[in-house]
Amino acid sequence: PETASADIPALRLAASIMSRGESSRLYRELVRNKQIAQQAEMDLELNAEGGRISFIAIASEKGTSEELEKALLEELSKIQKDGVTEKELEKAKNQIITSSLKLRETNDGKAISIERSIVYAGRASAVNEDIQKLQVVTIADIQRVMNKYFKPNNRVVIYYNQEKK
Repeated sequence: PETASADIPALRLAASIMSRGESSRLYRELVRNKQIAQQAEMDLELNAEGGRISFIAIASEKGTSEELEKALLEELSKIQKDGVTEKELEKAKNQIITSSLKLRETNDGKAISIERSIVYAGRASAVNEDIQKLQVVTIADIQRVMNKYFKPNNRVVIYYNQEKK
């Protein structure tokens, strides 16, 4: 979606729940439990004209590209069908809001925040709205956007495999 989309706060929170830190869903399942990945994340690339949402995983010695794709799709399916927990949502909100406020503690951080507001929302005053927009996101909002943007017919899967010697 475009960066000014009302869906962006819910997508930012979903990305945090899926892949921010060692207690995130993707890390817990693919890295720790199944041990098929060294790294797994949901990446939200925001651009003024429209963005990109990616699931990225780097296999461990035990994992294959096919296993990683299957496991990523399983985790996506879980969030689409069952949503997230209140605890996960609260944690994600705290992480993102804390990061946003911490960024604004410096002059450079304030300038970056204002610049993004101008580019993405078309006005500097939008810098004061992002935290409020995050705070009102519900579990249903996250489930809705994950179903809206992730469908079997709108994805590209790319495997980067090392050639065997």
